[in-house]
Amino acid sequence: MSAIAASLSFDGSPVAGSRCERILRGLAPYGSGKPSSWTAGSVALGCDLRAPLPEDAFDRQPATSRDERYALVADIRLDNRLELAELLGLTQTAAASLSDCASLLEAICRWGMDALDHLTGVFAFVLWDIRLRRLHLVRDPVGERPLFFHQGGDFVVVASMPRGLHALSEVPYEVNEERVAQVMVPIVESTDETFFRGLRSVLPGNVVTFTEVGARSLSRYWRPEEIAPCHQTREQSAGALQEAFDRAVTAQLRGRGDVISQLSGGMDSTLVTATAARLMAGSNRRLIAVTAAPVEGSTEDRQLGRVPDETEFAELTAALYPQMEHLILRPPIHISPLDEFMPDEAILGRPQGHLCNLTWFGCIYQVAHERHPDRSPWCTWQRYGQSSGTGYPGCPGAAWPFVARRP
Repeated sequence: MSAIAASLSFDGSPVAGSRCERILRGLAPYGSGKPSSWTAGSVALGCDLRAPLPEDAFDRQPATSRDERYALVADIRLDNRLELAELLGLTQTAAASLSDCASLLEAICRWGMDALDHLTGVFAFVLWDIRLRRLHLVRDPVGERPLFFHQGGDFVVVASMPRGLHALSEVPYEVNEERVAQVMVPIVESTDETFFRGLRSVLPGNVVTFTEVGARSLSRYWRPEEIAPCHQTREQSAGALQEAFDRAVTAQLRGRGDVISQLSGGMDSTLVTATAARLMAGSNRRLIAVTAAPVEGSTEDRQLGRVPDETEFAELTAALYPQMEHLILRPPIHISPLDEFMPDEAILGRPQGHLCNLTWFGCIYQVAHERHPDRSPWCTWQRYGQSSGTGYPGCPGAAWPFVARRP
């Protein structure tokens, strides 16, 4: 993800720029260390871009439209760039030199907020409509990219993550006990409440809009319940599912260099990894499948359906694709998630469920970081883990050996 920020003063005071800069400093772990901002009186937008995609080389955020109506910052990966370019009447050459943010801005200039109906991908963005004096906060339909805001008496501030907002003394830093209780019960409901008092999250598939005087409104643009049912035969449904799945995996393969995939013995990761291997066949990129396994000699009870070591099934999948590099990682001893510093809570700004799974993920992320430290999402923690002594990405003292299965 990239770090984005925004500030709007309802009283017209020119402090938005300084607030935005402080938010960006608070978001430093999520960015690349090259923040930039745009300020116009009582409003400011900021971005600290990570550049995992080839087209990110053309990204110039914050972005403004040619007619000077819109200013935009976005944490975005568009999965329908070609289709969107065709709808916009752009040539392939022109589209190839547009970042995803610039493509989004072109769509907004053409259709306004109706551009959301033409987007496929993951995104969170902040749009300032200079003509209508409105600030729009938008999040993708399934909430893959985060976006938080705090509304004070005479201002609103926006950030990718809570720690950006907590860089401001004007924003309270208090635990929201009610939200903690909802998670512990748990209560299954859709809420914009967060674990911090005074901080709200933009809900997936929603737009939160602020006027320049502080009026707030909410609209939901993603309504899957309104999609008309499609009556197909079993064969047609199977073909449509495979086509959609291939498109989804292809979107995840977009980028530079090797691809690292998690591969357990379950159906989900097996299907994703196998599809990626098929789609990447003949390319000059490598697919590295990583399997986190328990310590040697772990007991299992197949009669009760408990199989703690799925390495056997993962190896069967990897054997079908000679071009795949398969890594099996086993800890030397039992590791408790409470014994090690887990960066997830600090990164996500909230407690994690399924604590035991975090040790598995930790070793996989470590390999991803070691293979590609410049693109790994965990390399941002290198500066914070130098003295922790833990075996997690960016931290010295790694203790996860692995067995390499090379073609």
